Amino acid sequence: MVVHGIKLQDDGNSSSGYLQDTGGDSRKVNQYATAKKTVMVDGANIIGILTYCIVFGVTLSQLGRRGAVVTQFFTVVNIVTFKMIRLVMWLSPLGILFLVMGQIMSTTDMTETGQTLAIYLATELAGLAIHSLVVLPGLYFILTRKNPYAIYLKAIQALLTAFATASSAATLPVTMQCVEKRMKIDTRISRFILPVGATVNMDGTAVYSAIAPVFIAQYNGINLSFGDVIIISLTAVLSSIGSAAVPGAGVAMLLLVLKSIALPDRGISFLVTVDWLMDRLRTAVNVASDCLVVGVVSHYTELPPCNPSETQSEQQQEEQEMLENDLV
Repeated sequence: MVVHGIKLQDDGNSSSGYLQDTGGDSRKVNQYATAKKTVMVDGANIIGILTYCIVFGVTLSQLGRRGAVVTQFFTVVNIVTFKMIRLVMWLSPLGILFLVMGQIMSTTDMTETGQTLAIYLATELAGLAIHSLVVLPGLYFILTRKNPYAIYLKAIQALLTAFATASSAATLPVTMQCVEKRMKIDTRISRFILPVGATVNMDGTAVYSAIAPVFIAQYNGINLSFGDVIIISLTAVLSSIGSAAVPGAGVAMLLLVLKSIALPDRGISFLVTVDWLMDRLRTAVNVASDCLVVGVVSHYTELPPCNPSETQSEQQQEEQEMLENDLV
């Protein structure tokens, strides 16, 4: 076929033209071209910041004495921040009152908003239940071939304390008591795993940080793409590692997740109204996960017999005093 002429018309996304052959026949040919380009979006690079902080902390811990000055600096900053937050918490009921009232007055359809909030509560409850009653016990059974729900029964006192205090740090002494006396776990394992778990193992917070942004997006009429869901999931997991073991820390982590995909914070006040209950349930899930992790580590760890002359009373008293003064 010999082409005598080509006529192309560019409409921005596609090109169309007419090709003529020697026989005088013509046909329309559509050609689509895809161009890739990099665009800038609003919002901070939260995933990059969290990744840098995690790598920085791991590298700092490997320096030993050379990084003691930096470690001490951040420890003091952490204590000062907690004391400042404690002062702010005295005014938080008044601030939350005006925040919720302003949100209610700006809402046009309270029935639809209430239904959306009820769906959010049901979704988070279902997520916490599936994670704590199916996923975690399933992993524990696969790794140890033991009944995971027996761990829950032995740690019931710690779970109730976690629900009452909404703080993994405040529950830590009770968790240690349940693990060491009722589960018969070696103190060398519990004294290492549980403090670390109360700091970085925040399963319930991760579930909350993944579900709440979807509610915020639906409340503001924003459709989330598949990429947005992936970013939310990654940010929720990374931010939960650095979440503080104190009541109300999940709301601060939620703001980081919202910033990662440039979602507005409009509607977050509705979550604050029910967060007092959900935060307690999330804390119970965190403590339950810590107890299961201790059971797994104890199953695969073979330690020599502990010297009975070594006492842990002074160490336990020191840890409890530190938690009460600095973390709670």
